[in-house]
Amino acid sequence: MQPPTGPAPTAAAPRVGPPPPPPEVAAGVRERRLVETFTAVTDGLVSGCDVPELMSMLVEQAVELLDVTAAAVVLADAYRDGPTGPRGLTVAAASSQRARWFESFAVELASGPGVDCVATGRAVSVADLTTVPGRHRWPRVATTAGEVGFRAVHALPMRLREETVGALTLHHAEPHLLDATDLRLAQSLADATTVGLLHQRAAGRAGAVADALTLALEERRVVDQATGVLAAHGAVGPDAALVALRRYARSHDSRLVPLCRAVVDGRTVPAAILRPGATGTGAG
Repeated sequence: MQPPTGPAPTAAAPRVGPPPPPPEVAAGVRERRLVETFTAVTDGLVSGCDVPELMSMLVEQAVELLDVTAAAVVLADAYRDGPTGPRGLTVAAASSQRARWFESFAVELASGPGVDCVATGRAVSVADLTTVPGRHRWPRVATTAGEVGFRAVHALPMRLREETVGALTLHHAEPHLLDATDLRLAQSLADATTVGLLHQRAAGRAGAVADALTLALEERRVVDQATGVLAAHGAVGPDAALVALRRYARSHDSRLVPLCRAVVDGRTVPAAILRPGATGTGAG
């Protein structure tokens, strides 16, 4: 498995332009976004939002609300835990190609904060993977994290009571320790999405969690294909192409996966998605 090409993420550059809003204003904005996020999850449950869409929503909102470099979701069939740890792990969603590659590598090794989080059902926070504890506990994962530009990783369990179905992982380009407020917020996002996932299973819409994992893998391939089509057409990076797809789907009240299928099939032209403010969806 080769890491994605291109420059690794870096710390945010010094702010240029107007000063940041006062703390009370910033807190109000984040609180409003949090309410909007939980409302979106609720709306998704009512409308029958599928598993990939729900996971995509989680990582997108985590990046926006928590000011992290990237986020990902690792899912597992909670009923197939073995003596050596959870089996059947898959990366169900990621906010960037680097985050997806990094978590896929960790899953392949059965090592890392996200894997341990699913195995134990407890949060795992590592403020700096380059320090001795991180390198000692997950040597290959810690090395790879540095290669793709991640220094800190935090994993929050996706669980309901005693049932753990996955983990929300947060990645930072610089050493970072989540404060108590951000930890509670991240856990709330993970909990709300878990309720949605288990609701689908209980309602029989996605079958068992194992079926959801299979579906997530299939849908991920479609999203990756569409991202590649846009990247090739617009000479943009895969992360920028994924952002454009999500933005277009949200602004057109569409779901991400059906949109990606339309791109792959040629029913939606890449230019319609890459052009800011475009509304056309036909292939001509």
